[in-house]
Amino acid sequence: MTPVITQTAAPVQLPTITMTAIPNSTATGEIVSKRQLDQPIGSDYKFVIHKIVYAENLNQCASRYNTSIEAILMVNYDLKTPVWVDELVVIPVGFTIVSNLPAFEAYEVPRADMSLKVLALSFGVSLKDLRYYNAIGMDESLQVGDWLLIPRHRPASHD
Repeated sequence: MTPVITQTAAPVQLPTITMTAIPNSTATGEIVSKRQLDQPIGSDYKFVIHKIVYAENLNQCASRYNTSIEAILMVNYDLKTPVWVDELVVIPVGFTIVSNLPAFEAYEVPRADMSLKVLALSFGVSLKDLRYYNAIGMDESLQVGDWLLIPRHRPASHD
């Protein structure tokens, strides 16, 4: 048998690439919405806007967000039951006493030049309430795709 000589290459160090996240923007510089579905909205009271998925019901939503079905029904402006796939539901996070709060409608900002003041006027709601329930500062601007809570008067009970 003849010995075989093999040459082993010395390890080569490859450059390390570190990715740094740029908040609220993409690599192209486009601003990305920071108010997404299923992310808490608000300061004193926290809510999420949730899109119902297949085979999901309000009991599961209430359990996941530590609230009650009754509280969910009361804080939604025009929610019909049973809920359907892709329906948007406003859910109080971690509390059930909602009688002192308005009902809410979920709204997605459609364009970049939308101001909170114009939005308040178009829905006939208080700018102060819109800022408060969405925890939006005076110097903050809206982004395309932001999800907001529009405070509404509760529909009259038909009891």
